[in-house]
Amino acid sequence: MKNMADTFAPIMITTLCRYEHFKRCIESLVRNTYADRTELYIGLDYPLKESHWEGYRKIKEYVYTITGFKQVYVFERERNYGARENYWALRREIEKKYDCIIITEDDNEFSPCFLDFMNKALVKYWDEERVRTVGAYLGEEFEGIKQAGTIFTYSNTAWGAGVWKHKDIAFPPDEYYQGIINDRRRSWKLFSTTPGCWVMLYRMVKRGLSFGDVKRESYNCMNDTFQVRPYTSLVRNWGNDGSGIHCVTDNARFISVDILDCKYFDELPDCEVTLSVPRVRMIFQNLPSRKTLRGWLVLGKYSLIFLKVFLVGK
Repeated sequence: MKNMADTFAPIMITTLCRYEHFKRCIESLVRNTYADRTELYIGLDYPLKESHWEGYRKIKEYVYTITGFKQVYVFERERNYGARENYWALRREIEKKYDCIIITEDDNEFSPCFLDFMNKALVKYWDEERVRTVGAYLGEEFEGIKQAGTIFTYSNTAWGAGVWKHKDIAFPPDEYYQGIINDRRRSWKLFSTTPGCWVMLYRMVKRGLSFGDVKRESYNCMNDTFQVRPYTSLVRNWGNDGSGIHCVTDNARFISVDILDCKYFDELPDCEVTLSVPRVRMIFQNLPSRKTLRGWLVLGKYSLIFLKVFLVGK
C-alpha cells in the first residue's frame, strides 16, 4: 500500500468475552472517516473457562450485526487459542492480502480521525527504515509538544498500532535481550533513556517471560529506530480495570485522556526523523504536585533496582 487512495489498511481485532469494551471499540471505529473503505478482521477466541461464556455469547451475536465497514470478516475459533495464538493466526491470514495492518485490542476507544492518521503515516513512512511502527496513544510525558504533527519515540504502545509486513522483523533471540541487561554500556543507555522499560526488560529476562512492547522498545533504543505517533492522543484505553491479561486497576488515568474530536488529522509535513525529547524527561519538573511526587518515587524505585543489579550483582 503506497497510495492511500488505492487501498486502506485493514483493521485487526482479537477478542473473547469483554463485550462492553469490544462494542465501544467497534462503535468508535465505525464513526471514523474511511471506515466504509476499510476491511475489519475479527479473531473471536473460544472460551477457556465458565466466566468467559456470557460475554463470548454476546460478542458472537454482535459481530454478525456490525455494519459501516467495507467488509467484516469473523474468524471463530473452535477451541481456545489463547491471546498469542489467536493474534498470530489472524495476522497471518490478513498478511496473505495486505502489506500493512492497523492492529488494536478490544478495549480501545478511538478518535474519529484515527484511521485517517494511521493511513497517512503508513503511506508516508513506508520506505523510512528508522520508523518501525505507528502508534495512536501519546503518553503524558509528551503532552503540550507539537513537533510537525508527529512524535518519534523509542517506546511502543499497542493501543492502536500500524505495522508494515516488510519492516516488522522477527524479534531477536532471547540472548539478545539478556545481552542488553548484562552489558553495562547498553544497559545504561536503555535505563537512562527509559528506566521503566529497563526494569520490565530485567524482569522479563530473569523470569523467562516475553513482552512484545518491551522487546520493541529495547530494540528501538539499541538501534535508534522509532514508533511515530500523533502530537496528541487519538485513543482512550478502558482495559485497565482487571478484565484483561496484562492490566492493572488504574483505569481513570487512561479513560480520561482527551482525544481529538475531528474527522481528519493534519497533513504530515516532512520533518527530520529523530528522537523527540519529552517535555518532562525523567525528572518530571513542571508537573502538578501529585504527578511530581509520583514521578520522583517511580524514578527512585527504578534507580534502586538498577544500582542493585550492577553494584550488588543480583
